[in-house]
Amino acid sequence: MIFVARSGLFEVIINTSKKQMVCANLDNQSLTPSQTLTLCWFNTITMNHVKIHALANWAVNLDATQNNPLLFRNSLVTVIYNHYGYHSFLTFFDFWKKCALLDKSWKASSLKYAFDVGINENIQAHPDITDLYKHSRLVKFIVLVRKIFLKHFDNYKDFFPGINAEALFAGTVLHSLDHKMMEWNLDDPLWLDVHDKQFRMMAQLGRIVRVGFVSDVPGLYFHKKFKDSGHPFYESVYKEACKVDENLAEYMDTCIAK
Repeated sequence: MIFVARSGLFEVIINTSKKQMVCANLDNQSLTPSQTLTLCWFNTITMNHVKIHALANWAVNLDATQNNPLLFRNSLVTVIYNHYGYHSFLTFFDFWKKCALLDKSWKASSLKYAFDVGINENIQAHPDITDLYKHSRLVKFIVLVRKIFLKHFDNYKDFFPGINAEALFAGTVLHSLDHKMMEWNLDDPLWLDVHDKQFRMMAQLGRIVRVGFVSDVPGLYFHKKFKDSGHPFYESVYKEACKVDENLAEYMDTCIAK
């Protein structure tokens, strides 16, 4: 049995004009910037990012073997990495404990519980995201590219039998950019304070994830970027996305491969 203390509200106040944190609170507790970073990071890698992986399950078709090898490959890779993230990742805990990277009291079942909380909370309606359009380069890109993506998906929907367009957008554009934002936002894993009395265990796991599970996997034998997919759907989306933000468009993947 897992005993978990759940907080009611994690609140971070941001000055969007100055792009600075004003203050942060966990229920009635005032948080330091260091503690806030650890909580934001842990929330990202557990309860938030898993939603994208879960949604991507509606963007695969493993029956598309002969006539649609690109869709089959992307579907297979996505399913495999979803399995790795939810099941295989948890089997590494004992090794990390032996390496003194994780506290011996860290239980893999606790992390799985955090995954499940994120998945079961589902995706809430977020129409107010457009309020950040003029303040966030990422939000602007996502909002505009989503329209481009759905327009071209409609033109090529026969190529994607049984595929949900929103799920495919999440499992490709959103997933790859979420990883890239993790890489940019946490430039140094040592920023996570493993000596903090309250949140040190979150920081321990956070460091491991940042070092080993955020950046692109080296040595892949296939192309996974929109820009060199060789398929007119992905390349047409990439071409228009470059007009929005060429740098961000470079990182769009055709499947979940990390």
